[in-house]
Amino acid sequence: MSTTVKESAKGSTQNTGKDFWSEQYVMAERWQSDLKFDKDELRFLKKLIDKYFLWLIDEKHLETTQQVANRLSHFEKNILATESKVARHMHHLAALIENPSLPNVSACENEHNTLKKALADLQIELRAVKKEIFRLAEHVMDSNKARRLLESAG
Repeated sequence: MSTTVKESAKGSTQNTGKDFWSEQYVMAERWQSDLKFDKDELRFLKKLIDKYFLWLIDEKHLETTQQVANRLSHFEKNILATESKVARHMHHLAALIENPSLPNVSACENEHNTLKKALADLQIELRAVKKEIFRLAEHVMDSNKARRLLESAG
């Protein structure tokens, strides 16, 4: 199985071999795995906020915590939508692996590139939310330490 390169009508080259589509499929499988991990991480972060932060924080951090929780919910919706798109893309790739000369080659390449960017954007968004949660956790822990010190001294 060798990857063939086909000249398109516009003069650009397109990969059309089974090896190329198989590599794209493996990448999409990795994306699925990453999204599953992100969902697990998201579930943990939501529990952290729901079960621990909300009863530990005072009013000055409550609004920030609610905003973070809303961002996590928005992020969860994005993950679910992206998961669905990746699954659909994998179906398209499987068809191209079976028959690399199908007419939707360039559409599948565009879909792949769009998903690659969407997944990179999701990772950036997740890092930003986690950073915000960690910063909030530090504030919560610091304020609780100070509160306990004041209570024990009094």
